[in-house]
Amino acid sequence: DLPTYKMPLWGYNVKLMLEKVWGFVTGAGKVIFAVSVILWALSYFGPKQQPNQFVASEVSLQDSYLGKVGHFIEPAIRPLGYDWKMGIGLLSSFAAREVFVGTMSTLYSLDDEAPEGKLLDKMHHDTYPNGEKVFTLATGISLLMFYAFAMQCFTTIAVVYRETGSWKLTATQTVVMCFLAYFVSLLTYQILK
Repeated sequence: DLPTYKMPLWGYNVKLMLEKVWGFVTGAGKVIFAVSVILWALSYFGPKQQPNQFVASEVSLQDSYLGKVGHFIEPAIRPLGYDWKMGIGLLSSFAAREVFVGTMSTLYSLDDEAPEGKLLDKMHHDTYPNGEKVFTLATGISLLMFYAFAMQCFTTIAVVYRETGSWKLTATQTVVMCFLAYFVSLLTYQILK
């Protein structure tokens, strides 16, 4: 027998939905804001250029601390179709996956070489020095595959440790899943490019 039909409690459902949305905004919003501030600071300052300086300020994005880190990791992520900005986005998304979008927005709004306009237009017109587009279908699918397989969020890692009680098992799972994500992304990009 099927239970009798009951009318949904619309007020309760809307209230529950708004509570969940507010919880996400306040939870993820704090992390996104904090990471954006850190990224801004790292992109505004760079290594000292004169002996009497502590750090150089108002440097170009390429010469900032953030740019240096991005260019350092770019050779490892270039086979996946990613540039240094996407690499910074991947690193920052270890705090929370939602941070990737905020990171890309921050990087493209700080880039003096990017044309004025909407973020989507800036990303669409971004090219490598050889004129090749940075964002292609192959790059997008590769990025989706990376996020589908990587165990990347600190919260997830903490939950795995809490459930297993073993740092060894947690570290093994994290490393294996990151290597799997890298391999699948590499394979996806190389097939689709």
